[in-house]
Amino acid sequence: MPHNQRLSRAQNSIEESLRRLQVDYIDLFIIHWPGLYAVKANDPLNAKLRAESWTAMEHMYRMGKLRAIGVSNYEIRHLEQLLSTATVQPALNQCEYHPHFDQRELIDYCKRHNIIFQAYSSFGSPRFMHKLLEDETIKEVASEYNCSVTQFLLAWAISQGVSVLPRSGNPEHIIENFKSIEYRISAEDIEKVRAKKQHKYCWDPATVL
Repeated sequence: MPHNQRLSRAQNSIEESLRRLQVDYIDLFIIHWPGLYAVKANDPLNAKLRAESWTAMEHMYRMGKLRAIGVSNYEIRHLEQLLSTATVQPALNQCEYHPHFDQRELIDYCKRHNIIFQAYSSFGSPRFMHKLLEDETIKEVASEYNCSVTQFLLAWAISQGVSVLPRSGNPEHIIENFKSIEYRISAEDIEKVRAKKQHKYCWDPATVL
């Protein structure tokens, strides 16, 4: 809801989603970004508007229109702000996570507060996907498991108890991604491929107040 942060707009966005999907309820509804596109990242108004959005989601949750509510791209401080006023616990926080971008501190925070951490962009962003897929250490370790690099990257997160959300419109890729659950990566190999120099390939929520 980056365009629809604030109480009334969030409420309307949820109702419009229900109408367009032609359903009575939505299984999971999330705030996609901690800020608003029309507001500068360093403007404190962002915190106020996302809190209003959460209030609207809590209302629809209690009405049974949303089965679960969550967030995406929230840093620890964003979660702290949310939890200080929320009356409904966020079910999920969806963030970028892969061997080149270590989010263990955020993952640990989510675990302590019973929030599911879900990884997106497990292969990096489209522009920088080659950085992960052509990483020699990752390719070498993946070959030891007799799996593709993409399967290894998904299994790398899954083996740490992290939910993954790969996206593909290619049936063969969907099947290949699904088979990543067949692999369990050892703790040693998880650390072996974790890059010493970290890189974030997608947008950065750290700039949003």
